[in-house]
This record gives sequence, structure tokens and C-alpha cells, in this order.
Amino acid sequence: MENNNNKELWINEVLGSTKGMSRPQPGTELYSSVLQKLSDNNDSIRVRIPVRQWVAAAVLLLAVNAASILYYTTRNNKPAESNYSNSIAFEIQTTPTYNY
Repeated sequence: MENNNNKELWINEVLGSTKGMSRPQPGTELYSSVLQKLSDNNDSIRVRIPVRQWVAAAVLLLAVNAASILYYTTRNNKPAESNYSNSIAFEIQTTPTYNY
């Protein structure tokens, strides 16, 4: 219980330490300078689009796609019959069965 009282005393002491202090005041020219900046018509604001990064990403994506197509076409370019040791098994697997 004494620990809680010490905490409350400390909190009250910290909060009471700001008594008598005056609030900070802004500079005299601050309000007029803010209004001046708001009233200026800056139509020259440009939004920068990272064109180089977009182009680099597109080129990289196209290169990866082209490389994967070349890889899979050269890898699967072998005749299908060489994958099967038995010609009957090849014929059974390549014959569509949706008519049965």
C-alpha cells in the first residue's frame, strides 16, 4: 500500500512541477508567413514518377519470362517416346480416354 502512495506522490509532484509556467507563444510573423504560403498558387508542383525503376522492372520481368520459356522449350524438346521404355505404355498414356 505504501508503494502505491509513493507512486501517487511522485505523479502529483511531476504534474505539479509545471505550475506557474507560461505557455509558449509563436513568433509574431508565423501566422502571416503560413497564410502567405497557403495563398501562393504553386501550379508547378510535379509528382515524380519513377520511370527508370518501372522500365527496369519491366525489362527484368520480360527477360526472366523469355529465359524460362527458352529453358522449358529446350528441356522438353526431347521426343516423347524416349521417356517410355515400352511402346505400349506410351500408346496407352498418350491416347485420350475421355471417349470410353
